[in-house]
Amino acid sequence: MSQCHDQDEACTSQVIASGWLRIILSLMVRAAHSRFLPYSPEVVRPWLDHAWTGTSSDLFPVDFLPTRRLNPDGSNNLVQGVTILGHGALPFVFERADPRAWTVRTPFDGRHGFTLATEEGGCRITHTIELEPPFYMTALWYAFIARGHDWAILSIFDRIEAALRTGTIPTQTTRPPPRQAVIARFLMERIVPSVVNEAFWNWLVRQLPGRSLVRAPPLQR
Repeated sequence: MSQCHDQDEACTSQVIASGWLRIILSLMVRAAHSRFLPYSPEVVRPWLDHAWTGTSSDLFPVDFLPTRRLNPDGSNNLVQGVTILGHGALPFVFERADPRAWTVRTPFDGRHGFTLATEEGGCRITHTIELEPPFYMTALWYAFIARGHDWAILSIFDRIEAALRTGTIPTQTTRPPPRQAVIARFLMERIVPSVVNEAFWNWLVRQLPGRSLVRAPPLQR
């Protein structure tokens, strides 16, 4: 497992350096990032509901990669086991939200989400992802997704901090994306036909717990 605290760039390097060895030894993918925030969990927690809304107030860096939140009734609510969320061609299904946690399930029996723990002078927000995908998906993770995942979570932390200071989620993400993420986005948007991206999304949705069949609308390009 890789763990980030406030030494963000050092952690990112550790994730990539250990990635290929982990592919050989195990199919498990696990990474954790955390940051101290000088605010109580009660103040931080409401902002998590802005994640993966597909709107300009999204915590995710939507200026780099679009997000979606889908319900059968067309609403933007969070419904346990029903709401499909995601970014790019990667879907999740909403699992739970309580005063200290916000989690989703991923394809192949994975899970990721945020927890809040009280510390002196504020709280620590932690994001953890745990996946046990097939070998080829593990290879895909380390080849195209891992470094971009690290950047996305650290950018979410940056955006939460800015929202806590100003009362508004920023429209632009200031942290520069890594080359791996830029290449992956280029492949998705310019090389791979949109129909293939949508087919991949809908195939992954069928791997979610409960096998929800909420289909994706066309991606915004």
